Amino acid sequence: MAALAGGACAGLPEPDGYGGVRRESMLQPTAAPAAARAPAERVPAAALLQPDSDLVAAADVGATERQLRHELAHAADPTAAALELADLLCALERHRDALDAIDAALARRDAPALRVCRAGVLRDLARRPEAVAELQALARQHGAASLHPGLLFECAELQWLLGDAAAAQATLAELQRVHAADPWVEANATALRGLADELATASAPPVARVRDLLASLRGGVSPADRVRLLTELCRLADRETGPRREYLRSRAIAIACADESPAVRARAVQLAEVRGEDAADFCRTALADDAALVRQVAAERCPALAGDDAVPWLLAALAAETDGFAFAAMHAALAVLVPGGPELPSGLAGDAATRSAVTAAWRQRCRP
Repeated sequence: MAALAGGACAGLPEPDGYGGVRRESMLQPTAAPAAARAPAERVPAAALLQPDSDLVAAADVGATERQLRHELAHAADPTAAALELADLLCALERHRDALDAIDAALARRDAPALRVCRAGVLRDLARRPEAVAELQALARQHGAASLHPGLLFECAELQWLLGDAAAAQATLAELQRVHAADPWVEANATALRGLADELATASAPPVARVRDLLASLRGGVSPADRVRLLTELCRLADRETGPRREYLRSRAIAIACADESPAVRARAVQLAEVRGEDAADFCRTALADDAALVRQVAAERCPALAGDDAVPWLLAALAAETDGFAFAAMHAALAVLVPGGPELPSGLAGDAATRSAVTAAWRQRCRP
């Protein structure tokens, strides 16, 4: 029987950790829909940033999603539609929606490819015990020899991340036993040795791959931990160059900008790097955030990110602002961009009458 490789949700190749596992070989991801290959515009589903612009065309993504959801509901076999839809949703940082799509397909057809994809999405949501359970169930049902060796490596990685060195060693040994002649094993020999060396010194903590750091940013329990992790991921990205730096940095920022915690979103706004039309979308969206802290930080970033273009957005935000600290930040940003503006009486930004008067003065100053 050919090795069970599954379908979608493999993500991008990651040359980090254990010398670099070739993930494109490991899970053989299904191609993204044709519409998703076109040059992309920013997709608002990712909150403030388009996280993976080479995968999704904003003009087509809505229609593509609707078509795939129709196929998911009505096709005799929903597997292909579910895998393509999951790829699309994960590219948009909508992993929970992707998991729902896979579960809907599994309710109609228990296809191994869907189980593989489900394990990948669970891993990317930092739900590692459930991901391990899926992979182990596949091994029990089909036999380890029928699984692609990369899936067994995935399972060993996750077991080690969960602190179960013995289980990880057993899985790695099984991989070597049943797939010794597989070309994947030779191609990924450095990665296999790296994980084996870590397991041999199990007193040291596991080295998390970038994929799992991003997963922890999506699924971490503590906002403080997520803020710390976002900062660290941006530092890691800044050690890279070119497309890899851009991918990692923008992906981390996109995840954090959609976070439920205002503190995490505010930190994402502080760290974001956006230009041109993306900067306009970014600033306008951040200035309209539900949380005053995010609006305050967004105002502070506007001069650097958008320059004079930010003046009308700041004026509009100023008129609607009810929080004193956010208002003061918007006032200060305008003062940087437009000299000769009104003064803000010290300590009175929280007073509604003062805010109204200052806003009127700024409108008068900025009138063409």
